[in-house]
Order: sequence, then C-alpha cells, then structure tokens
Amino acid sequence: MRDDPASLQEYVEGIESNSKAIMKDIMALSVYSNQPYGEIYEMSPQERKVLAEVLKEKADAEAKAIKSASNK
Repeated sequence: MRDDPASLQEYVEGIESNSKAIMKDIMALSVYSNQPYGEIYEMSPQERKVLAEVLKEKADAEAKAIKSASNK
C-alpha cells in the first residue's frame, strides 16, 4: 500500500464499506431469526454463517411446504 493521501483515503473507505456490510448482515440475521441484535453481534463469524445457512434451509423448507400444499 502506498502512503499517499489518496491511497489512505481509499483504504479507510474500504474498511468503512466492509464494516457497514457486516453490520447489515448482522441486522438481517437478527430480524430473520427473531434474535436480539446483541446476541447475533456476539457470535463468531462462523456461528453467524451457520445461522444464515440454517435460516436459508428453513425458508427453503417452508417454501417447499407451501408449494406442495397449494398443489393439492
């Protein structure tokens, strides 16, 4: 990384952008799992990833059940 102001600004903006994306992901997990934001925030990144996978599996199963019920 260069030490010029433009490079430093770009680096800081990248960190801010990543931070915002992580915060948005945590809030989404909180909303979809009906868990307090603080509990999700305290989870490790791996735990949050597994929670997201489980929520996706649940949503897929619910969508499949709805589709199956509507075909009867």
